[in-house]
This record gives sequence, structure tokens and C-alpha cells, in this order.
Amino acid sequence: MANQDHVSILKQGVDTWNAWRGKEADLRPDLNGEDFSYEDLTGINFTGINFSGMDFSYDLFDSAILVQADFSRANLWHTNFCDGDLREASFNSANLSCATLYGSSLQRADFENADMSEITLKEANLESAKLTNVDLTMAIFTNTQGITLEQLSSVRTVHQPIDLDDKLLADLNVRFPHLLQKSE
Repeated sequence: MANQDHVSILKQGVDTWNAWRGKEADLRPDLNGEDFSYEDLTGINFTGINFSGMDFSYDLFDSAILVQADFSRANLWHTNFCDGDLREASFNSANLSCATLYGSSLQRADFENADMSEITLKEANLESAKLTNVDLTMAIFTNTQGITLEQLSSVRTVHQPIDLDDKLLADLNVRFPHLLQKSE
């Protein structure tokens, strides 16, 4: 159950929330179970928050707008962002393991140092997304858009990718075979 004081501050708007987060930098807000459907949270500061198992999207028509949201160091394990608008969002050092970003707009998002193992990126758009030092072990890439060899060359591992484009996988195997091997 979410802390109602934290929810009340969030409901006052992104500017109020971000100012409060700036003053309370060491506090880890509890928004567990809060409904973000239909919310425009553009530019929100969600750094370091535990959103494990939460839904930011209930269906195609009621996804939260999270453009330029900051999820750095957040725990997003098993979080649902289906069809979310996460363009230019920051996921630096976040745990996105087992998260679902099916159909999400992730253009220019920053995933540097994130754990994206077993993530679902089916039909997501990763155009110009930063994937430096990312773990993509067993990531699902079915019909993922905008993913390039250049982006994949900067990841930590892509061990056992699922449905990665055949040509991209072949090129990766020839030029960067170490990325497809299990990390020790």
C-alpha cells in the first residue's frame, strides 16, 4: 500500500513532486500499488524508488506518459510499461530485470549500466537509445524497432537473446561474439 502522504504530494503535480524530492533526497518514497493510468508524469523524478511488480500501463489507452522521467537506480523488476511513452527517460543503473516494455516508445532513453536481463522489448522502439554496459541476457526482441549493431556493441552481454533479428544476430556473432557468451 502506498504512503498516502507521498501520493498526496505526487497528485500536486510533477513540479511539486520534483521540488519535494530535491529537498528529501535521502527519502525513498513509497508509491507501491498506486494507479498511474492516464497520468502525464513528464519529467518526473522517480530515482531510487522501488516499483517492483507495478503497472504503469493497464492497456493501450491508459498508459502513463513518462517522457523524460528519471528512473535512475530504481527497482523496476517485473514492472509493466506496455505501450508506455518513455522517450528520453533515464534508467541509469536501474533494475529492469523481467520488466515488460512491450510496444513502448523508448527513443533516446538512457539505460546505461541497467540490468535488463529477461526484459520484454517486443515491438518497442529503441531508436537512439543508449545501451552502454547493459545486461540483455535472455532479452526478448520480437519485432523490436530501431535497434542497431552499434547500440548492441556497447552492451555488457546479450547472452541467449530471444527473437533478435537474424541479420543483426549474425553480425553481432561475427563482430562481437564475446557479447553472446555467458558472463562469468
